This record gives sequence, C-alpha cells and structure tokens, in this order.
Amino acid sequence: IIVTSGLVVRNLYAPYINPSANERKYVLVGRLTGLLIIVGASAVALLISDVFTQFKLAMELPILFAAPFWVGMYWRRSNRIAAWGTIVFSLMFFFVLPQALPRMVPSLYESPGLAATTQVVTTTLRREATESDVAKRQAWQTVRESQAAADSLGPPPPDAELGEMITIVSTSGGAPIFWNGPLTAVEDVQLETVSESTRGEIHRRVQRQVGKQTGSGSLNLDFVLYSGLGFDLSGVSAATLETLRLPARVLLPFLVLGGLSLLTRKDEQRMLDRYFAKMNTPVLADPAADRARLEQAYENPPTTRKIFPESDWEFTWPTPRDVIGFSLACAACAVIIGL
Repeated sequence: IIVTSGLVVRNLYAPYINPSANERKYVLVGRLTGLLIIVGASAVALLISDVFTQFKLAMELPILFAAPFWVGMYWRRSNRIAAWGTIVFSLMFFFVLPQALPRMVPSLYESPGLAATTQVVTTTLRREATESDVAKRQAWQTVRESQAAADSLGPPPPDAELGEMITIVSTSGGAPIFWNGPLTAVEDVQLETVSESTRGEIHRRVQRQVGKQTGSGSLNLDFVLYSGLGFDLSGVSAATLETLRLPARVLLPFLVLGGLSLLTRKDEQRMLDRYFAKMNTPVLADPAADRARLEQAYENPPTTRKIFPESDWEFTWPTPRDVIGFSLACAACAVIIGL
C-alpha cells in the first residue's frame, strides 16, 4: 500500500496533475490510493480463490514493465517509444489476445492442430502394503461416507492388510496444451499407445489421445509460438508446461524492446545525460548537499566508472562500498538459510 501510493503520488499526481499541492494534499491522495488498492486486492481475492493462480498473476503482471525498467537503466539506446511499444506488446500478447482472439475467430476452437494434449502416462506398481497404505484406505472410507465429498475423492486406494501385495495405478497427463480450458470430444476419443516399458516392479505405458476435440477458454499464444519453433510439448508434464510459460514471457519483451529501440530515434542527448548522471551519483543524507552534488553531476556527468566508456551501455565498476554491501547481504542470506 505504501509503495504503490508513493509511486502514484510522486510519479503521477505531483508531476502531471497538481505540482503545486502541499504535503497535506499529497498525503490525502496517497491515502485514497491506498484505499483503492485495498478494494482492488479484496476484489481479486474474492474473484480468484485459487492461491496458485494468484501467485502466477503476481509473477506475470510485472512482466509488462520488466524490460523497460531493466534495459532503461543500462542502455542509452532504449527510448520512450520502445518502452511504450513493449508494454503494449506484452499486454496484448500475454493478456488481451489470448482472450480476444478465439472470440474473434471461433474456428480456432475447432482447429485440430490446437487440440493437442499432453501424453497420458499410466504407471503400475506391485509392492507390499505399508502402514501408510492401510491408513490411506481407512481415511478414504471415512471421508467417503460424506456424500458431498464423494465425487472429489478419486479412485479408491487398494484394500489390503499390512504386508499383502497390492497394485497401485497412477495416471497423469492428457491436459490441453494450447487452451487453458478443458477439451470437449466431438467424436469418440481413443488412446493410442506410444511406448511401454517395465523396470523391476514398475510398468509404464505412454499413450496419446486420438480423436476430434474442441478447445475452450483462452489460447496459450506462447505455447503456439513454441510449437511454431518446432518444440513438441506433448511429452512434458503439467508442471513443465507451467514452467515453460516463463521463458517466453521474460525473453520476448526484451527482444521487442531491443528491436524497437534500434528501429526508432534515440532520445534527446541532454535528457539522457541528466538521467544517467542522476543514476550514477550516490545519494547523500543531507538534502541540500545532495542537491548540490546532483547539480554538479548534471554539469559534468561522471564517466570514469563506466565499464564501456565509448558505448551506449551504462554498466559501472562497483565501488568498495558496493562490494562490501553486496557481500554482507549474501552472507546474511547464507546465515538465514543455514539456520
């Protein structure tokens, strides 16, 4: 609440809406912004009750600004047109088009190429029943008596005494690759065996679904991109599918920003000099001294610490304080993890 309110007040309200307001007005706007944040967060919590979905949303939304933020701090060639273009691209490609495209072109739901699913993997294991197996069966029977929960329990665990041989069958896969909603079978869907193998007491069968199906929900454009590049996603697990969402969402905005920056005009040199002079000037505790040092940096931008002095890259050599602070931070993290 505090961080976002401060960002809205100092970066939007103060410079563009009411620059002459007093501190009391700024605090009031910050409080109202905080109230809106609380209402918005409550609405998200009520509408999206799945914690994992909320976590993914929290990870994916900042991607809209990651590339302009990081590249803008270190590359003079990046500019405002490229930054806004990257934000618009990320918003459209990852959030708007996946929802809008299937509605604009309904035939996409019926496309056979987009009806692909992950392979169905059935694992069969023969072993002696343990105390955990017996307890699991007893717990299943107890909960099964509640009709409300019966449909969500899944198949019953093996019924056996301690030490008896049991067969445990587990099945995974069969999830849609290109749609976030379930597939609907238009005709009878069959399972075609791809491979079978036996290792010790474990038998593993890999099958694929064959038959016409239609998609639902939003379209995973990043997976369509993977498929276009020749990657076969049918053999990956559901966890791997979720993981594969990240590389495209991280790398694509950086590629778009780099391309747009090279194709568009560079920002004004004086503005760039002031920006990077401020970025490379350490902040002092005394506001007056800090302002004086910053004005001096504007007149004579510091360049001695640049690793690549004659380039557009603004990477700087670390100071002794940087090295000590970073080392102490890493040591603190190691101590916390060690404890």
